[in-house]
Formats: sequence, structure tokens, C-alpha cells
Amino acid sequence: MSDVYWPLFEEKNSRAFLKKALELTSPKNRKISISEFSRAAGFSSRSFISEYLSGRKRLSQESFNKIKSTLKLPKSYKQLFTALVCLDQPELFKNKSMGPIEILNLSESLQKQEKALLKIRQPQLIITKSILFKIYASLGTEDKGVTLSEIVKKTNLSFEEAQSGLNLLIQNQVAQLTNQRYYPLSSKLDFLHLKEKELANLTEQVCTEIKNEASELVYQDQSLLFYSSFSMNSYDRIHFKEKLREAIYSVMDEFQVDDGDGVQQIFMCSKN
Repeated sequence: MSDVYWPLFEEKNSRAFLKKALELTSPKNRKISISEFSRAAGFSSRSFISEYLSGRKRLSQESFNKIKSTLKLPKSYKQLFTALVCLDQPELFKNKSMGPIEILNLSESLQKQEKALLKIRQPQLIITKSILFKIYASLGTEDKGVTLSEIVKKTNLSFEEAQSGLNLLIQNQVAQLTNQRYYPLSSKLDFLHLKEKELANLTEQVCTEIKNEASELVYQDQSLLFYSSFSMNSYDRIHFKEKLREAIYSVMDEFQVDDGDGVQQIFMCSKN
């Protein structure tokens, strides 16, 4: 297994996880000090992280948000860190309750996702076309799969577009074809486990698509368009975005089914 972050799955508590994470997330292979991380996270006290790691201090909601946002980790590992903090300090998560069994199940699920992702030969190619997200989302369950006609019906793509996208997914071991049915190699795959530049390119592509379809989107009754700008305290920005992110994921988890009869796209950008 080549993933540099994989050792984090071995940690059983949040302090051990954070200590190991700081050893693995150094920029340009340079070891990052605790004081550097504290400064990057915006802590006025340079000793807070050290005191937390030693067990002398506990996290507040604000300090947890600062640490999680500053950690340069893929989403699945941040999910595990959140779960471990929840286990140690459940008072920070009023609407969540996770015990050791739930943590173990989550860890196993996330490991499965990471293993599937590591098999992708050229992940940077997967994220170059937004329609690949639609096609992957339409592949159904790992045991049932879907036909090409079902993919076209779910995504509203042409047969040529769907087939071209499927070929790329198959080449990169994200999907497979068996007896004229297409199957995902993992029911959930986090394509966002990629570098910032690749995400920036995808964002530019999606924004261009939205611009080209702006009039159509406005007049579609089923479209959901929302824009707002409001005043708030700058120090609450990290917490606000974390809460907004959690709310979106929660709604997605509520409605997402692998064998659904359609594909829903969501694009959101919260800018400072």
C-alpha cells in the first residue's frame, strides 16, 4: 500500500492520530513543528497543541475546527479524526454519538474507500471531466451494476458520451464491464482525494458549464439556485464552513442510494 497516510488508520484515539498526522503532512517532505502548525491554525498559544497531545488540555469546538481545517489530510482521514474526537469528547457533538464499535466500522469503511482509490492508475484524468462524476454515480450497486441504456437514462448523456466516459473509468480501474453490465469497483469513491490544482481545474470547468447553461438553469422548475452574502465575525468563518459542509453531507447521505433512478449534481462555493 503506497498511501503515505495509511498508518493513521492504526491510531485508536484522537491525540495519537493528531501526533502521527503532524509527522505525515509536512509540506515538501519537511518535518513540520508543533509551533508551526499552531501558528498556521491561528492559535495564540503556541503550547496549546503540545498540551492537548500530552492530555493536559481538551479541545473546544473552536480549537477542534481550527485543527481539522489546518490538517492537510484527505476527507476520509479527517472523518476518522472527527470520529475519534467524538469518542473522546462527545460533548462537542451534540447530535452525534459514536462508540468503539461505530469507530471500528467507520475505519473499515474508509479503508475500503482508500484501497479502491489507490487502485486508480491516473486519478488526475478522472477529474478532468465533470461528466465522469455523473457516470460513476449512475453505476448502481457493486453486485447489480447497470446497462449502458440505464446510464444514459439516468444521466441524460448521449450514448457516445456515456460510452466514452465508461471507457476511461474502466481503463483506470474505477469500473468494470461484465456480461454487458457496468459495475463500480467501490460503491463510494472520493474523487476529491487529489491535489488543489486538479480541483481548481474541475471547478473552472464546472463554472464554465454553469455559465453556458445559466438561462436554462434559471427557468427549470427543478433547479435549486441560491446566493447570499451576509455579515459575520471573521473568527467564525472556519466553524461556519464546517457546519455548512456537515449539513450538505448529512442531506446527501439521507437521500443517496447506489441504485437510484437518476443522478443529482451539486456545486457549492463559499468564498471569503
